Amino acid sequence: MAANVRTALKTVTSWRSWIPQLQEAANRYLPLEPLARDTLSVPCWDSPPIAVNLREAACGLPNSPTWAQGLSDIISKMSESNLQKVPIQKLVYKELMSNRFSNTLNDTFSRRLTSLFLPYELDFQQAILLERCWGTLKKCRVADAVKVIKTWCNGWATSYRYHEGFLLPCLFGCADCKDELRHYFVCPHLFALWTFLADNVSSDPLVRWGLMRPDSDGFLSIVCVFSGYHAIRREFKRKSEFFINNQSILTGSQIRVAWTVFADTFFVEAKEVTLNCRRFSVTRFLSCLNNNSDNEVRTAASYTVAVTPDVT
Repeated sequence: MAANVRTALKTVTSWRSWIPQLQEAANRYLPLEPLARDTLSVPCWDSPPIAVNLREAACGLPNSPTWAQGLSDIISKMSESNLQKVPIQKLVYKELMSNRFSNTLNDTFSRRLTSLFLPYELDFQQAILLERCWGTLKKCRVADAVKVIKTWCNGWATSYRYHEGFLLPCLFGCADCKDELRHYFVCPHLFALWTFLADNVSSDPLVRWGLMRPDSDGFLSIVCVFSGYHAIRREFKRKSEFFINNQSILTGSQIRVAWTVFADTFFVEAKEVTLNCRRFSVTRFLSCLNNNSDNEVRTAASYTVAVTPDVT
């Protein structure tokens, strides 16, 4: 479409002398119906005359609602300047793209995050400032930034997102919870593991997942969580782990494997990006949860022990 506009205004301007010839021929030989519709061609032609296409383009594509919005204004402005010095196709292409695909990156992420945090409402005006998040994210490596972006737009390889034949329960051991990112954003088991492995993990999911008060270390911590989850998925697939149909929770042995694989992967990733990380064992983890004086961890601990009595 942009090339058509450039051709009509700059490259092949002789179409203006072709239109009167077509109109005269149509007045003489066309039936009244196509003439009234200003088609200037007979139905058996494969396409309208190129002169008609160029006339449409020069007028701002008025018969194409998809493209016409805003295009006539920019064409009017260009007609007042020296067209030989104006990058017509570039300007028109930009205008067409902005009108046809008006949904911005922020709109897309706002919509995805709103869906992931339902039924809670998110404030993208004062609390979650995506531009600040992008600015901080630019300080990270590209591979790390991509993992954070995948986390914000529901890009984890969960069984529910992939619509797999067997839909898994929460891979961290929560009873009656699904293997989907919406749950993992508030998963108490994941929060407890994360808190045990790394220091200063916020109990607020928006802060924990880097949407509020973003900082580079916080993003790197999310990268470690991303890698840890997908390591569990790979481990279960590698061992062809058997799950009972409609199984709502992992068995004790499966939970031990999941926690250990997650923690080991988290530790390796953390060391690579120079984040502080604690060594993991199931015994130390449960002991820490039961004896830690931190209220946030104890809250997660009570839930963890309650739903996994056979893990020890």
